[in-house]
Amino acid sequence: MRWLASTADEDNISREPTTMGDIINYEKNGNTYRFIASNTSVYEAE
Repeated sequence: MRWLASTADEDNISREPTTMGDIINYEKNGNTYRFIASNTSVYEAE
């Protein structure tokens, strides 16, 4: 999500093709995930 926020220009999101490599290169620390219960809401996971 940090990558998406960084590519947005004010209220516009780029429509340029994006690869997973682009996102992985942006997320440098590698710990960009968390295991949560399957019944966790989006709001709790945030």
